[in-house]
Amino acid sequence: MNTPNLSIIIINWRSQAFVRDCLTSICANIGSLTHEILVVDNASFDGCDEMVRSEFPHVLFIQSEHNLGFAAANNLAFACSSGRVDSLHARAAARRRTAFVTTGNRAARWHHAAR
Repeated sequence: MNTPNLSIIIINWRSQAFVRDCLTSICANIGSLTHEILVVDNASFDGCDEMVRSEFPHVLFIQSEHNLGFAAANNLAFACSSGRVDSLHARAAARRRTAFVTTGNRAARWHHAAR
């Protein structure tokens, strides 16, 4: 299997609708970029697991039994990801149309204008 160029990591805590919107947008706009998508649920048990598995079966869903917080949930996803670049998505960042992108040990904030 080829290494994906991008690992997209989404952290969920009681935000099933946000996760659905985010995954729908990613799938509609990713184009031919090789990628993987990982969703970590921070013990919200809001039905996100069922939604992801039924509507987005290509997405890796990771259920945490405890709310790990944003940083530890990302670390859990990093341990499972295999992309050359990681893109982190949080609900607050989405409201500002911001993504956090990491390459190796460097991190940068990427901001894009509304279309």
